[in-house]
This record gives sequence, C-alpha cells and structure tokens, in this order.
Amino acid sequence: LRSLAYPEGKLRVINEKLAYQFRKIQLPPYVMSPRKGRGQRDNAAAHVNGEQFLQLDIRKFYPSIERERVARFFRDECGITVDVAGMLTGFLTVDDAIAFGAPATPVFALLVCRAMFDEIYELCRIHDLTMTLWVDDLTVSGEVIPGSVVAGIRAIVARHGFESHKVVRKTSSRPVDITGVLVDRAEVRPVNSVNLRVRDLERE
Repeated sequence: LRSLAYPEGKLRVINEKLAYQFRKIQLPPYVMSPRKGRGQRDNAAAHVNGEQFLQLDIRKFYPSIERERVARFFRDECGITVDVAGMLTGFLTVDDAIAFGAPATPVFALLVCRAMFDEIYELCRIHDLTMTLWVDDLTVSGEVIPGSVVAGIRAIVARHGFESHKVVRKTSSRPVDITGVLVDRAEVRPVNSVNLRVRDLERE
C-alpha cells in the first residue's frame, strides 16, 4: 500500500499548470515514462536483441525526494530566488516530501533526479549498453553487463542519497518481462496475464 496525496481546488490548478510547464523541458532519450507518445511496449522494444539484462528500481523513490532536495533544485539548479523557490516547494510537497499522487510529480521527480539518471546513462553508454527508465525502474541490456557496471550504478544511486532494491539479472535464454511486456529475442509481446484478460473481455 502507498499513501497518495491529491491536491484539490486551487492547489490542483496550480499543480497542473506547473506540470504543463515542466513537460516543455526536453527529456533525455532514455526516458520512457513520463513521456508523451511512449508506452511500456516502447520501453521493452528498446531492449530487443539484448543478451543480458539488468533491472533495478529505487527504494521509496518519491518519499525519498524530500522538501529540502526540492528547494535546493529550484535554488541551485534553476537559479530561482529563495522566496520563490520556497513557494514552489510548498506547492509540490506534503509532509516533507514530494506529493505522490499530484499531477506534476512524475515529471518533476525526474527533473530533480536527472543528474543521477544522466550519470547512470553515461556509464551504460561507455560500456555500449542500452538503458531505459520507466519512472524509477531502470532496465539495462547489452551483449555483456560487467559486474563493474552493476557496482557503478549502485554507487551512483547511493551517492545521490537513494537506496536501490536488489538488482535482478536475466539472460535472453528465456523471455524477459520488462514493465509488463515480454522481450523474446527479436520480438516483444504481452505477458500471459494480459492475454488472459483480453480473452476474458472477448468472452464477455
């Protein structure tokens, strides 16, 4: 279970306007969500023909983006004055953390943590690996994923003040589930549970 925070009334209007402005910022190529026109299938398709796969997600991603981290982002990275940075921080956080459930949160969380994800992407690029990001779920694929890359990714995550869940490593010997879509060598297809739901709907 996760605690959600939905802004209401004027606060929701402000949050939606901020989300609209944040979405104007160009996102790096590895971002699949939140991104208009990209879906789970695109995220999986980026890893077609991979031989080895690594999957990692960040523990308590949204709750770990605390109020001070948000304020620091506005002040230091955006160059916004302290008073305005404080006001914007108040619009986007609740109970000392980013508001999980608010319209602006998915894209704003990415912007706040972009330096970390960019660092991981550069590490993967140096080793000729493909990396995609679905919210806080990282997927890396390639011919060989060295142990040094795994250790490097975890070190980057820790240095930026986050914790990573256990790393899952897989190979192409079996279809790999990437955000609900199976990568089976050179093709992508829905996981079986999706096929069963479609079949049930057709029967109804």
